[in-house]
Amino acid sequence: MLLNKLKRKALAEVDSYNFQVFSDPCHCQQTQHDLLEMAPFGTSTARPYHIIIFGASGFTGQFVVEEVARTASEGPGGGLRWAVAGRSRSKLEKVIEQAAVALSKPELKSEVEVIVADVCDQDSLAAMCKQAVIVLSCVGPYRFFGEPVVKTCVENGAHCIDISGEPQVIQLL
Repeated sequence: MLLNKLKRKALAEVDSYNFQVFSDPCHCQQTQHDLLEMAPFGTSTARPYHIIIFGASGFTGQFVVEEVARTASEGPGGGLRWAVAGRSRSKLEKVIEQAAVALSKPELKSEVEVIVADVCDQDSLAAMCKQAVIVLSCVGPYRFFGEPVVKTCVENGAHCIDISGEPQVIQLL
């Protein structure tokens, strides 16, 4: 019942925005800027991070970290404020270090914050979501771990981008 109420609230919020989807990569930077300036639930400037990559030390998360690190400083207004999150601080630090080496960006280690959060620990999830405009969830498998992340994002006023390739899970949410 609560989840249905949260879904209705989130859908009403999303319906109020005028989203545009571009397949042309030239529009990506402007689209990124527009999304971050949208002030989801009135919080874009009040939160320390534009994006938190949750599950950053996992297989997919590592690729996402490297791509965000590659493009974060290219955005308008001085770049993207972002952090990585997951269960193991040491694994997350290693992912940042690997991205720093791969991209020849040694400063990355001091620019990207590490947040310890676990999908099975509601308090840590809530604390993470309260710090982000957008949570990009790389935690899987989604049939087990997708719903708690989406629910906690909605409850705490963060947008959630779920990169799941599991359509049956997306249909349930």
